Amino acid sequence: MQNSIVLYVVGAIVIVAAGAGIWMYSGKTNSMETSIGDTNTQIQRTSLKGLLADARPQKCTFTMSSANSNSSGTVYISNGKMRGDFVSNAAGHTQSSHMIVEGGASYMWSDEMAQGFKMSFDAMSNTSMNSQEQGTVDPNADTDYSCNPWVADESVFAVPTNITFQDMSAIAPPGAAGASGGTSVSGSAEQCAACDQASNEGTRAQCKAALQCK
Repeated sequence: MQNSIVLYVVGAIVIVAAGAGIWMYSGKTNSMETSIGDTNTQIQRTSLKGLLADARPQKCTFTMSSANSNSSGTVYISNGKMRGDFVSNAAGHTQSSHMIVEGGASYMWSDEMAQGFKMSFDAMSNTSMNSQEQGTVDPNADTDYSCNPWVADESVFAVPTNITFQDMSAIAPPGAAGASGGTSVSGSAEQCAACDQASNEGTRAQCKAALQCK
């Protein structure tokens, strides 16, 4: 069940967890510092989880491209908190999505839906799928980030009050699916109905396909 829920997040809000092998972060990053004027820009090849493990306040940007999609984003990190604002384009459709990580919980939503999702940040490591084929932002894959020091603004990490967040852990208790991420089950009627909130027909179809809605 946990995997199908995250698949729903992929289809509905464009934020995806990759395979467990990609997720595991050793705590080391390859970095190169360059000086641009008075600003030190650090190029890091790491994952969003790697950035989150770094306590320094930073503002990082990235771009990713494949044959079928391209993605870009801005990530803010400070003292164990993170916010990511992402734009993804696949099959001619552009989607904007967001994620806030605070206290070990991930809050995920998109501009196309009034409902978002909350789940454990670490629980995302129990899924396996190819995010590049989905045309989504993968918060677990190693990517080249361009980072600069940032004067932390706590308001950036405020969870929006105009979005209703559904707690995924209440639907799928930990251990409902194996760590290999191979199990897939059909979504509940409630989850499938939530797909209809997406304003774009393609997003609705992708969401329902991911959940195997009948």
